[in-house]
Amino acid sequence: MLSLSQTTGYAILALGFLHECGGRLVLAKDITSSTGIPLPYLSKILNALTRTGLIVGKRGYQGGFALSRSAEEISLFDVAEAVEGPDWLPTCMLGLADCSAVPLCPTHAFWKAERAKIEKELRRMTLTDVSCYVHKKFQSDVDGSFAPGKSDPLPGKNVKFSRTGHRKTKSSVKNRKK
Repeated sequence: MLSLSQTTGYAILALGFLHECGGRLVLAKDITSSTGIPLPYLSKILNALTRTGLIVGKRGYQGGFALSRSAEEISLFDVAEAVEGPDWLPTCMLGLADCSAVPLCPTHAFWKAERAKIEKELRRMTLTDVSCYVHKKFQSDVDGSFAPGKSDPLPGKNVKFSRTGHRKTKSSVKNRKK
């Protein structure tokens, strides 16, 4: 069965998390701790998403990542193309470089029709469409706090993000008061 690659799936999760954060800059380490995507892998994905203009990144103090446009304007096809490249959806189901109707390829007509359906559906579906799933996956609420559970980035701690996207915990607040 054909499915999107793990890289594309991770990119969709990361973008969904950025959407859930409401436009504030979010550090890569916070995306990692919330999504479970390994940081080196996430860094490559974020670089690809930045290069293609789906997200903006700011280095240094108060830096991080945010969506470059609304989630309604980012299709899943855009995400796949950003991380996999323009030819990510193969033209031949069998992986042949010279696939065509002549000489007759046994899967050519089938794959041409199915490929068109897949592309159409992925162009129609946006990050907004999958945000409900992402919201449930991270058990987050609108202000960026996380409900305790399996996806809690720091189990047993109430984690919130400042308006600049930096993670705040009860222990970090206590340390600042000293």
